[in-house]
Amino acid sequence: MSAYPLPRGANFRRAKTLWELALDVAGNPANPYGGDRDVCITVGNGSGAQFRPKLRMATGSPILAHEVAAGGLEMAFVNPSAFLTQAYRGVASSKRGCPCA
Repeated sequence: MSAYPLPRGANFRRAKTLWELALDVAGNPANPYGGDRDVCITVGNGSGAQFRPKLRMATGSPILAHEVAAGGLEMAFVNPSAFLTQAYRGVASSKRGCPCA
């Protein structure tokens, strides 16, 4: 149960259903670690012929920091310990270098 009540309206109930379906797909134990286990939530306007995203948020690896910097996402929720491990080991998550260094 959420700490906040679900806003009123059928659209929010549909959004909650999509959220629960996404968690079910991403949480499938048959998906290998490193497979399709992350979730992206997009808030925007779908009232026209095309969906217009306003805010895109995703979970995933620390490499998503590059996607945020490039403008592909507005927010990424990642485990920061991977950056610390990379810095400690002196390795980088990409060819551009470790973003924590």
